[in-house]
Amino acid sequence: MDKKTEFDAPQSHNHPMSAGSKLRAAVLSAMLAPLAVVPTVQAQEESSRVLEEITVTARQRTESLQGVPVAVTVMDESMIQKTFAQNLGELGDYAPNVTIGTVPGFTAAYIAIRGVSTGGIPSTFDPAVTLAVDGFYLGHYQASLLDMFDIQQVEILRGPQGTLFGKNTIGGVINVSTKRPSGEFGVQAKARVGNEGRQDIMAAIDLPIVDDVLAARIAVQQFNFDGFYENTYNGSDAGGQDLFAARAKLLWNPADSFEALLSFEYIEDDSDTPMVVNITTSSTVLPVSMQRLLC
Repeated sequence: MDKKTEFDAPQSHNHPMSAGSKLRAAVLSAMLAPLAVVPTVQAQEESSRVLEEITVTARQRTESLQGVPVAVTVMDESMIQKTFAQNLGELGDYAPNVTIGTVPGFTAAYIAIRGVSTGGIPSTFDPAVTLAVDGFYLGHYQASLLDMFDIQQVEILRGPQGTLFGKNTIGGVINVSTKRPSGEFGVQAKARVGNEGRQDIMAAIDLPIVDDVLAARIAVQQFNFDGFYENTYNGSDAGGQDLFAARAKLLWNPADSFEALLSFEYIEDDSDTPMVVNITTSSTVLPVSMQRLLC
């Protein structure tokens, strides 16, 4: 006789969740929600921390700053604007071991890098620090206080650079790059107005002549300033500024492997000689050696 065994399958019973269980589940979900967002936030922060590559021409070719074995300080256009520097002489405070000032009585720069400088106007001798603009060497400091308008990048190379820049670089090199034609139409203007007749106007325009082949850029500057001093002999202003400068560039790029850049610059400076004020008085005590020379 066959025996047949029958098993009853367990039946599931749905028990309603109590109010306490619902509260514990809501609290646990609220605690785990921020943990799920953390990986996404960290990924976004890591993507925003990516540094932009900085290219320099410190070795006479365009390359990344991280691969250049030279002590160099680089300031691009955005960094220069943040410093509110009006000319090259005000950038020396943002580079280590660099001093850029003005020679008393002259509209010329005094440049010292790592303590090496010429100490005056190098009219009969060569300077110790070279200033190069778009790859061209400026042999005299008289026109070296460049205005920071229309400047693309400034590179301050510390230490001797005679291998690539030639002589007169025992202290270092200040390599200035002006803006090139972009190939797209654009206009840039800037003005400064102040007391004592200060009126400065700067403007630049980008002109695409032939798409992706020929482009031009023109920049002009006009500076006017009456000066802080008065000539007591005739009552005229003294120490003023009257300067006009213009720069034009023409970029021809007929192929990817060839380009030609034509640059033209013109400067007309009718400014007054910078004033030198004698601050000695009748009560000033001179050294004994100086007193002997005056006697």
